[in-house]
Amino acid sequence: ALGVNPAHGMLAVGTENGLVQCWDPRQRSLIGSCSPFDDPQLAHASTAAATDGAEAAPHFAASREVTALRFDDRGLQLAVGTSTGHVVLYDIRRSTPVLVKDQLNECPIVDIKYHNSGHIISADTKSVKIWERESGKTYTTIQPAADVNDVAVIPETGLIFAALETERLGAYFLPSLGPAPRWCHYLDNLTEEMEEAPSSHGMYDDYKFVTSEELEKLSLTALVGTSALRPYMHGFFLDAKLHAKAVSLSQPFAYEQWRKERLDEKMAAKTKGRIAPVLPVKPKVNPELAEELRDASKRERRKAKGGEGEAAVAAAGDLLDDARFSSLFSNPDFEIDRDSEAFRAIHPHAKEQEAAR
Repeated sequence: ALGVNPAHGMLAVGTENGLVQCWDPRQRSLIGSCSPFDDPQLAHASTAAATDGAEAAPHFAASREVTALRFDDRGLQLAVGTSTGHVVLYDIRRSTPVLVKDQLNECPIVDIKYHNSGHIISADTKSVKIWERESGKTYTTIQPAADVNDVAVIPETGLIFAALETERLGAYFLPSLGPAPRWCHYLDNLTEEMEEAPSSHGMYDDYKFVTSEELEKLSLTALVGTSALRPYMHGFFLDAKLHAKAVSLSQPFAYEQWRKERLDEKMAAKTKGRIAPVLPVKPKVNPELAEELRDASKRERRKAKGGEGEAAVAAAGDLLDDARFSSLFSNPDFEIDRDSEAFRAIHPHAKEQEAAR
């Protein structure tokens, strides 16, 4: 993990062995280092992860790693995220932590952001927590339906985006953190309308109805008979978040398919306005003769060099375009019977030429 101090450019580096090193990029020298795992709370957590094993703590990383770093806007405070699911706050003038925040999910911290409201937004793979930087008190928690990879906060606003293990981003607006951005100010009006409107939250609003066949496709038949499923009519009510997570796991290539379809749509939209080559229209009468004249015109055009053969090219083109001969290609009375004996006598190799074309 890397972090750059916005005040003077000091570079903070988080290592796999649990150290935070501060470097001066101008002199390429180490300024100092510390280990967040020296704190008793983190030392106990990492020891429990190593001794209990994967069965007791399935999301713990047994190694002591620094997975996220972030300086505040003033450059005086450094937030360190660890593989044990803790966020450690340092004053860069001290080597001991100011505050330790436990995410309580036992998952590695993937990102940390400072908010102008005095809160810190820290994300592990399972949730996004917003808490007070002075006391560590949790303000609120966002639990997406899929794993979290990264978090983006629009400055001076209450809008938060989360990169999830799905084809769509998670977007969350918290009016208490700040107003909506100028480019989507309608969110403020929407929240005001929601506050004024009476609550109509039903008992099954957070549930998804699924049939027995859908349960088999999602590999959730083991939940039948448990409190996770509520029998109703010919199916069950399932928690909406659990349903979304099961769908994302049962269709791991859904995003690739969606991305391919989107690319195909964009390519089709780009090529839609292009001028397609104009193909010659075959006449209803004597189409073979028209094709022979076009082939002859192409051959003579290739042979024409310095005016040589231009007369034959012009003659073939005139015959097709001349209005005096239009009936030859439109009037059935002038249709050539290619199966007649007279035609075969004049053109003995007509069948072979047609097969070759």
